Amino acid sequence: MSDVGEIEVTLTAGPVAAAVLRRVVGAVAAQAELPIDRIQDATLVMDTLLGALAADKVSAVFVPREQGIEIAVGPLMDGEGARLLSQIELPDPGPIVRGLSDRVWIDGEGRPQEYVCVLIGRSAAR
Repeated sequence: MSDVGEIEVTLTAGPVAAAVLRRVVGAVAAQAELPIDRIQDATLVMDTLLGALAADKVSAVFVPREQGIEIAVGPLMDGEGARLLSQIELPDPGPIVRGLSDRVWIDGEGRPQEYVCVLIGRSAAR
């Protein structure tokens, strides 16, 4: 894996932000040497998170890791991370974000701003 640092992008929420972030997640995932199916999973996870986000601005942080790519989306007000995750749950076949990610967590829970974080690994999530 090439030495790529953290990338943060902040945009006004909307179709342009979704298009830009879709491309950034694809580029960072490819740089992290994820296979094409996992790059598509990362793009779908990003689209799902953005679709559930209720904010005027969106920030996304992309961090290539040895085991895959970490994505953080926010900032969200206290408690919004849990609301966002519950909103994107599907009854069957299960939650999209949790089903395609190796790990999902909320960073900053209990503070004024939170980020929903996911780890997309090189192989299909368990």
